[in-house]
Amino acid sequence: MVNNITSKLANVAVGETEKVYYGSGVFTEKIGDYLFHLSANSFFQTNTRQAETLYDVTKKFAELKPSDVVYDLYCGTGAISMYVSGAVKQVIGIELIESSIINARMNAEVNGIRNCEFIAGDLKRSIDEGCRVEGKTC
Repeated sequence: MVNNITSKLANVAVGETEKVYYGSGVFTEKIGDYLFHLSANSFFQTNTRQAETLYDVTKKFAELKPSDVVYDLYCGTGAISMYVSGAVKQVIGIELIESSIINARMNAEVNGIRNCEFIAGDLKRSIDEGCRVEGKTC
């Protein structure tokens, strides 16, 4: 049980602090063959059955090739990144929410995925500052 606390008056998806009352503060979900460990402030699809269908359709429409480098913008906990990782050379995920990136990196490790890189930062700033991928800028 986690209390996600914010001082803002409007509905917000990300709290300023978290207080864990019971358990580890992290829960686990599964999509396809992949396990995902998630914290309260991390983005993840809430309907995992439909998420798997969506990811299958996305993967099919993308017509991915083994030489492709995929950019997963606003990657959250890396679910799409990992779901397509077996079909491509590399996946780069960029996400503003630090807890999501921490979860994405942990999820890649738990699932034995080595071709995903996760970058914490504002998407526009990350691109403008030239995040590094394979010695090139993205």
